[in-house]
Amino acid sequence: SPINLISGIQEAKTIFKGVAFTENTDKALLVMDIGGASTELVLGQKNNVHVANSLNIGCVTWLSHYFADGLLNEYNFNNAVNAAKQVISTVKTQYSNQQWELTLGASGTIQAVNEVNIAQKLADTLSYDLLQNIKQQCIACQSIEALNIVGLEDSRKPVFASGLAILIALFESFDIQSMQRSQGALREGLISMMFSGQ
Repeated sequence: SPINLISGIQEAKTIFKGVAFTENTDKALLVMDIGGASTELVLGQKNNVHVANSLNIGCVTWLSHYFADGLLNEYNFNNAVNAAKQVISTVKTQYSNQQWELTLGASGTIQAVNEVNIAQKLADTLSYDLLQNIKQQCIACQSIEALNIVGLEDSRKPVFASGLAILIALFESFDIQSMQRSQGALREGLISMMFSGQ
């Protein structure tokens, strides 16, 4: 049987349903999922998706575009953040007239930031200040090869800086103060859709 490839928007909606299903909340949510080649941005409530976008920003593509020299400096970070913000700006207005109570992140980057925070006890929440603190720790290491931050697993090191830059761009674009990490993502979304017959 042929493999059914789901589109970015369909994936975004599925991720949202997975997160809403796992979180089991009535609150209006903005869900972000930073992948290797795309970032899904979905706003909705319960089983209703209000806005869904899949943007061509990913931690693997951004690594090859903006950290190709392997250096961790303000210049590379700024270029990566600004480029991501430019892509986000193409859909930003779709979210500006919507209200949401909770920003949730479901991705490896967000999990990695959370692990660093737990290990170092830097902040109570995944805040903008926390992201800036971790960015400065990256810059202090000077290169991806020399990246050594307490709480950061080796497997996460190659795409950590590029993912972090995208996350900072999302925070700045949507003026997010803090976000919560979600356990749920695509897998749970598919399971919940099977159960609810969506």
